[in-house]
Amino acid sequence: MKPRLSLNDSWDLLDRDDSDERMPRNPDGSPKLPTKPPQAGTPGFGSIEMYKNGWEDGDMSNLTVPRCFFARSLLERVSFLNTELTESWLCWDNFEGCDFWKSVLTRCDMRCSYWKNCRFDKADLTGADLRGSNFENCTLEGATFKDTLVLPGDVLLAQLSEAQKAGIVLKRQGGQPHDGCIY
Repeated sequence: MKPRLSLNDSWDLLDRDDSDERMPRNPDGSPKLPTKPPQAGTPGFGSIEMYKNGWEDGDMSNLTVPRCFFARSLLERVSFLNTELTESWLCWDNFEGCDFWKSVLTRCDMRCSYWKNCRFDKADLTGADLRGSNFENCTLEGATFKDTLVLPGDVLLAQLSEAQKAGIVLKRQGGQPHDGCIY
């Protein structure tokens, strides 16, 4: 496996693709990141954004791209293998056949998303919010769950080992109903 690229090297690599869009940069040329994790309704986060869009057969492997914003989108067969996505917003999305092996998803907001045939083996989900999400036929072997939020009675709990369950915090939505989840 290739080593994960630094933030600067990740930005440089993403700027070299064929897209007309360029990664946001500060006046000195360094990568521009938002000062806090993205939230819905806040435009211009300063990192990767996808809203009501689709993406198939993409490769975001081995990158450092914290504080991304993916909402109400469909991602199919996109590889985030060994990618650092700390504090990203991955809500109200459908992820199908995506690979998050050894990815860092710490403090990510992943509520109300549908994950089908995705691989999370050895991923770090410390502090992630998974409330209202559905994990269908996903692999979670060796994934880290510490202070990870899950709704009481969630079917995800049946898929976890006893050691993984020990890191789960059962918590209701609290003002953020998940009635609008798209599965």
